[in-house]
Amino acid sequence: MINAFVHIYSGNDVPQNEAHQLDSIPATGDTIAFDSSSKFYLVLGVTRNYFDSAKFAVDLYVKATSQSEWIQSIK
Repeated sequence: MINAFVHIYSGNDVPQNEAHQLDSIPATGDTIAFDSSSKFYLVLGVTRNYFDSAKFAVDLYVKATSQSEWIQSIK
């Protein structure tokens, strides 16, 4: 499992931050869900932390989105 620190942007200037365990590292442009609550997040950016003292292997920058909003954006 990969320790990820997730920065969730939802319209305000200050992101909500959460820690999550991931099976793999998503790519920019992927959509992810952390549970079955039907909340989807669009991955805006990924930072891999390769330094020894890093608490998290990855920082993810995501934006809350709905599945229908995401589908409309790719049409």
